Amino acid sequence: MAYASVSDLIQRFGERELINNTTPEGMPREAIDQARVGQALTDASALIDSFLNRKFQVPLQNAPASVVNACCKIARFDIAQSGATQPTDQMRLDQKDALNWLTLIAKGTVTLDGQTAANESSSWSRIRKRTPMQGGGRLW
Repeated sequence: MAYASVSDLIQRFGERELINNTTPEGMPREAIDQARVGQALTDASALIDSFLNRKFQVPLQNAPASVVNACCKIARFDIAQSGATQPTDQMRLDQKDALNWLTLIAKGTVTLDGQTAANESSSWSRIRKRTPMQGGGRLW
């Protein structure tokens, strides 16, 4: 489940930018490559989940606007990086800011209000380390 949609990207960065960044070089720039944008959004969402999975149940059921925004920034950078164009300095900065924000969430410095916390109790695991028994210099 992607945290953002193609329309979220269009609303934030414009349709023309997406057309330019998803059209292969030498091809007419007429439409957004929906499959490529969808894959970038899915990849960005998976990356976000990797930061959030220790603190929250993922995927988030109702992603806050801040997560949608981070997803768009990460996907935008990935789309530009793999296209005929190269990411701008602003795209690099936006992606770096989004990843730094996610790092703060993972560390617990920043939180997402209204999200279900992951099970952090110490009683959920039933596995216990068994002490080795030694006899005659060999493990039994």
